[in-house]
Amino acid sequence: MRCIVPVNQPEAILSIYRDTPSEELLRFHNLGAPLPTTTGHARLLISMCMDHRKDLLLPNEFAYVLRSAGGNLRDSEFEVSYAIAVGGVATVALLAHTDCGMAESPGSGPSSSRDWPNAAAEMWTLQQRTLIAMQRAIRLVTLSGLCAKRQCG
Repeated sequence: MRCIVPVNQPEAILSIYRDTPSEELLRFHNLGAPLPTTTGHARLLISMCMDHRKDLLLPNEFAYVLRSAGGNLRDSEFEVSYAIAVGGVATVALLAHTDCGMAESPGSGPSSSRDWPNAAAEMWTLQQRTLIAMQRAIRLVTLSGLCAKRQCG
């Protein structure tokens, strides 16, 4: 059976994470290791909840951090691809927390689908995915344009 292992001392870091960006993350955030001014480049991609009560103790430039409802990476293909292909990260850390309000949100949308007819919930989801895809395409075209301008002078 798997269990959560609290990391409150260096010996608690599992051997599989030794000498990896994951160990560095645990040392900085959990153990309070001194933060260098910068790491010079991102060492990993962190996906975490957008909950405003959650914060990370990390050096500048240490990680790409994606914050979303519940730390969900769905529809973040561009951001993940960028961090890996352009940023050169090879490690992804998925951070979760207890009592996540995003998982139990009483607001509008599919999270409250118990009050929605199935067809309405499905339509709302399709509309949101289309909107998000369009926004990503616009960002990609804008980013491509900026890169082209830099190369031309």
